[in-house]
Formats: sequence, C-alpha cells, structure tokens
Amino acid sequence: MRILYLIGQLKDGGMERQFFYLWRYLNQHTPNDILVYCLNLDLTDKYAALLMSLQIQVGGACPDWPRSKKIAHLIKTAQTWAPDLVHSCGFYTNTLASLLAVSVGAQALGSVRSDFVRDQTRAGILWGLCCAYWPRVQIYNSYHAQYNAQQVRLRPKEIVVIQNGIDTDYFYPPLNKIHSNANFRLLAVGSLLAVKRWDRLVDVVKKLHDLHIPVSVDLLGDGPLKESLIGMIQLHGLSEIIHLRGRQTNVREFLHQADVLVHTAQTEGCPNVILEAMACGLPVVSMRCGDAAEIIVQQETGILCEQEDIGAMTESLICLFKNKELRIQMGKNARLRIESSFSLGAFALKTLSVYDRIVHKDNKD
Repeated sequence: MRILYLIGQLKDGGMERQFFYLWRYLNQHTPNDILVYCLNLDLTDKYAALLMSLQIQVGGACPDWPRSKKIAHLIKTAQTWAPDLVHSCGFYTNTLASLLAVSVGAQALGSVRSDFVRDQTRAGILWGLCCAYWPRVQIYNSYHAQYNAQQVRLRPKEIVVIQNGIDTDYFYPPLNKIHSNANFRLLAVGSLLAVKRWDRLVDVVKKLHDLHIPVSVDLLGDGPLKESLIGMIQLHGLSEIIHLRGRQTNVREFLHQADVLVHTAQTEGCPNVILEAMACGLPVVSMRCGDAAEIIVQQETGILCEQEDIGAMTESLICLFKNKELRIQMGKNARLRIESSFSLGAFALKTLSVYDRIVHKDNKD
C-alpha cells in the first residue's frame, strides 16, 4: 500500500510525535511505502530531520510559498507518486486530503487530534464544516472528540477512535528514585494558552503554600500568556515556588524528578503528557477534560477532579503529599496501565486495520 500523509508542519508537537511513532513503526515492520508531505516544510524541524534519518520519504512546500503554489506542488507530487490512500494528519487538512484523493483516484482518511469543537471553531465556519464532514471516514484520538462530533449534523460517516500510543522504551520509571516529603515536587506541562487554565495551578499552589506544604512546581511550556502568568505568580508571592522552564526537549528528565503530574486544562483530546507521566511511573492529578477519565483509573493511577473544583484538586495533592506509599503504588499502577492499554504496537496495528478496510472497499460517498 502506498500512503501519502498530509501534515501542516513537522515541529516538536504532540500530533507530530504521534504520527512519527506511526511512521517509524510502518517503516520498520511493514512493506508499505509512505510519503510525508508537509505544507510548511523546514528540514531543520525536529521530525523532518528524524524522518530523513530513517530514510522515510519527505516532501513538501516551502513555508513562504503562496497558497496556490503549495496546492499546485502538492497535486503534482501526488499525481507522480500515485498513492492508494491520502491520510490527513490533522483537522485543518482534512478537506484538502479529500479533494487530493479524488484528483488522484485514491481513498481519503481524516483526523481529529483535539476536542473537535475547538478545531472547528478555529477553522472558521465554512472550512470548519467542510473538514468536519470530509473525508467521510476519520480517525479521532479521543472519545471526548467523538462525543462532541456526534452532537452536530455535519460529521463524518464513520468515526474510528484510536487513542494515542506511548513509547514505553523511552518513557520509563527512573531507577532508585528518592521519594521525600521534604520537597513536594509537582510538574505541569503544556502551552501557555488560556485553554490550559494555568490560573488554576497558581490557585492550588497558593493554597498548598499557605498550608506550609514544601511544594515546588516546574511548568514546562511557552506561549502568549507567559507575561500575564508571570504577573499572576508574582502577585501571589510564588516566584520562588513556581518555575517557568519554557519549552523543553528533555521532558522525561523532569518527569523522573517529579512526584506528581498536575493537569489543569479546560479541554483536551487524548493528552500525551498524562500518558507520558504514567509511563514514567507518576501519579496524575487532573481535571476531567478530554479523555483524561478514559486514561486515569480513579484512585488507582491518579485522581480526577471536576472542572473548577480547586478545593478537590488541592485536597488530592495534600493526600498524596502525606502518603508517600500511595504515591509510589499509584505510579506503579500507572506504568502497568500504559503497558497494557497504550502501547505503540496496538496504536499502529489499529491504524493499519483502518487503512486496509477503507482502501479495499468503495468509500467514495
């Protein structure tokens, strides 16, 4: 099977990481030919370089090309390469993948990697409706997004949910980790955007600090809210407690040093950071968002709190601070949960089964 993947960029992002896992698996374990076409190709981007190191075909358009030139180059590439399947890696390229597949006589497959509602809103009315409807078969990475799509009329004919997979060889529990109550180390990871609700994190940490709990927080990520978040942290007198580390490439090292991952987002798809933390043997305290409740087993691998319930999140962290043995056991349970339900092999094989099914049947409706 010849598969053309259509993606907007190959930078160090969660969507790009998940597709890289898939491409690496296909390259190592299957005879399929793949071409990754990037609409804004920069060969210095993380995953562009990694793909080329694996000798996986990468093509694309220069970022500064006008849109018409990008589309013309994409069509010419597809006509030359003649794929059996065009897989859109994200919501915003769904309709383009569908049109491209029609032009070269291939089948099309779409994707939703967020909560569906956010993607559709950001795409604008017309393009949002088109990308929600075409291609007629789409893979969503969360049950939460599937539920949201089922509430609207214009949606794919078929939605297949395949949650993210984790590289458990890379994300693993540290050996001889020291668990101490002298410093309660919290970790939070995500872009500095309003949807991540870092104001909740500040409120929770303020409450812990007022109770004289020796808490410290590393917040990994960057974004437009950085300056306002710094101001909020200073206003609460937490500058020595909450440390903004910026965007990091060594997230695993921070996971190894932390005692608990804290996730405060308002909405999500299938959050990679929760999976990665659990793979590293960390308990997770999270607001109910996206598929967090599908991943975390309540009171076994972590603790789920209702949206806006800052008190419950605070109490959950106090409980884990006071009970080192519970933290350790939850971490062990979390690792087992990832190994049994979120392996890369299962993620790739589920995706391949969708490819086989839609390529070998008429799906042009």
